[in-house]
This record gives sequence, C-alpha cells and structure tokens, in this order.
Amino acid sequence: MPAPLPYMDEIGQIDFNDALARLQGLIGLRVKATVNFYNQFFGCGLQGELDRIETLPPDHEAIAVVVDGQTGFYLDPADTQVYIAPETDETG
Repeated sequence: MPAPLPYMDEIGQIDFNDALARLQGLIGLRVKATVNFYNQFFGCGLQGELDRIETLPPDHEAIAVVVDGQTGFYLDPADTQVYIAPETDETG
C-alpha cells in the first residue's frame, strides 16, 4: 500500500490572489504542484523550476503556470480552489 502524504491533513484553503502573489515570489525556484478536478477521477502532479506566470486573454484573469520552460497548467480563478500545505524543513 502506498504511503500517505503526511501533510495532507494540514492543508488549508487560501484566496486565488494570495496564491498568485505567493507563486510570483517563487519564480526561479523549484516548485511542486498537484492539480485535481473535484468530483472527477483525474489529477496530475508536476515539479520543476517555476519560470513565469502568464495572464490569458480576453480578460487576463485566468493564468498559465509555466514550469521548466513549458506550460504546466492553466487556472481560472472562477473555477479554482487553492490549497497550501504547511512549510517544513524540506519545503517552503
């Protein structure tokens, strides 16, 4: 049986704009992200150097998170819930 992720019981929800500000502060650093679709059997995880955050037309509210020089995933604040795990010695 796979080992559970110990921090999953300690995650907390944050506002999309707060998450965006945190992401911008991580540009140039190695990051790890998990994306899940609520009520669907789908999820993905990726990690690498966070290159940039791009806004998307037409209203420039949705974003593309670019990891390792390639687009990692897209997020629309109207459809996104953001969670953050606690900081540890190994992660920020």
